[in-house]
Amino acid sequence: MCAPDLPPPTAPLPWQERRFLRLLAGLCLLALLGYAFFTLQQIQKRGFFEYVGIDFRLFYASGQICRIHGPGGIYDPALQARYQAPLYEGFARPAEGLSMPFWPLAIPYLPLFAAPFALLSRLPPLTAFGVWVALNGGVTLGYLLLWKRRLGLGWAGGWPVAALFLSSAGFLNLFFGQVNVLLLIAVGEALCNLQQGRPGRAGLWLALGWIKPQMILLLAAVALVAREWRFGRGFGVGSLLVVGASAVLGGMEGLRGVFETLQNWPTALRSSGITWLSAADHLSLWGVPAPLALGVGGLIALGALVVWAAILRVWLGRREPARWPVLFLATLAVETVVMLHGNVYMALALGVPWLVVLVRARDGWTRWLFLAWTLLTGLVFVADAQRAVGHAHNLLGMLVLCTHILILVRLYYTRGEGEMPSLAK
Repeated sequence: MCAPDLPPPTAPLPWQERRFLRLLAGLCLLALLGYAFFTLQQIQKRGFFEYVGIDFRLFYASGQICRIHGPGGIYDPALQARYQAPLYEGFARPAEGLSMPFWPLAIPYLPLFAAPFALLSRLPPLTAFGVWVALNGGVTLGYLLLWKRRLGLGWAGGWPVAALFLSSAGFLNLFFGQVNVLLLIAVGEALCNLQQGRPGRAGLWLALGWIKPQMILLLAAVALVAREWRFGRGFGVGSLLVVGASAVLGGMEGLRGVFETLQNWPTALRSSGITWLSAADHLSLWGVPAPLALGVGGLIALGALVVWAAILRVWLGRREPARWPVLFLATLAVETVVMLHGNVYMALALGVPWLVVLVRARDGWTRWLFLAWTLLTGLVFVADAQRAVGHAHNLLGMLVLCTHILILVRLYYTRGEGEMPSLAK
């Protein structure tokens, strides 16, 4: 178990009310049907590996490069173009006004996280993609159900889990063939072990999040500010293991390659993101002068940091394990706002802390914010994509950014003992 025993609530909590659960169930079904329709629609129009499964195109090609040229070669743009082009040409269906022209995607991950795709690359591309989606989805759902059991939730707890699985972040993680299930597990196990009083193990687990370090570094900093020194040692050891294994696999060429890729990351890819820079980009597209747009975006980031600091000031002073879900959710929310690059599917990392906060919250507002973050954003995306897919992605990014700001505002006002989120045995 991930926490000591807690007294059960004397009355149903807001998320347990039957009307809310019926609404949650209905929207889960609607989201499932909407995602299935949208996916089949896009496959029929555009095929595979141009939009559907576009990120898996990169992973599959990287797996081939690992097998044939070694892990250090995955950062070579010429090799990526050579191995990605057949996937695009063989499986994509050019659609006028929809399809994107071919360009080789760059891989921004350490060699350790790319090397396992060498196994999948031995399968035919579509088979490998199907296996990856099934494995990715199965592990994601299984891990969320594990937390349902850890929290001691009954049958009703299945609906918040389903909402998380069917969230816009969860859907796009599978739709593109992404790897954010590793972030979900890294954050969830770090939270679990901190709740259990095992900070060293928590740090080791969080080091798995080096696949996308912009999502975990503030979490590590918060644990150190909370004087969890064993967490710092565990995170340090885990980080050395990840970097060391990557150096063994890819050599110095591989380590240099990932840093050069990150330094040269194209700014055009952030327009559908969830960060302050994405908001600034949208303002520029609407005709706002670039300096003013950056200034507004900077104010959004600064405001989020100020609210986050206020949350830390309140919750870091509490020594009980119940503080960690709030600290994790607030820190992950602010990270998505202030980092330089972040996409909707990376928000899957918020899944476990969100679930813990939801099921112990005494207020009704939290459940509606959870509903908006999980299902309403995805339903708006599917509906808007019938008009213009690109616009739908841009709108979704801004909606998720807004929900993360609202999460920070809500947690700022969650100060009373009666509203304290915690784990139940």
